[in-house]
Amino acid sequence: GALTPDWDVSAGFTKRAMKNGNESYLESTQPEKLLRLSSSHRLPGALSRVMVGGHVTWQSRIYEKGTGPGGIDPVQNSYALLHLFASYQADDNLSFQLNINNVFDKKYLSGILGGYGRYGDPRNVYLRAKYRF
Repeated sequence: GALTPDWDVSAGFTKRAMKNGNESYLESTQPEKLLRLSSSHRLPGALSRVMVGGHVTWQSRIYEKGTGPGGIDPVQNSYALLHLFASYQADDNLSFQLNINNVFDKKYLSGILGGYGRYGDPRNVYLRAKYRF
């Protein structure tokens, strides 16, 4: 929600609870817990055309029992990612936005399937220009 007219914050938390009769977690290739925090702030005064912000995503450990090479359990421990952005509204029709994703270039598995993990996106930066006709 809006903490002030120029500052927005949002948060979300998900907890999945799929267990069998032995209290073992069934969907181990999906995170049991997921947390997302976001914030954006429009700068004051002469800089009011600039907005800055970011978000953090954290997830709990994922694994797949005994499916990796040699019968090992492929595992991705819990991790957090930070993403930042800045935007500039040049006029009513033209805006620019710079995004930096995975700021700390965290190496992580975004998923595990059939004993193998797939790496998530490394740090990446992009600039977008948007013009409305």
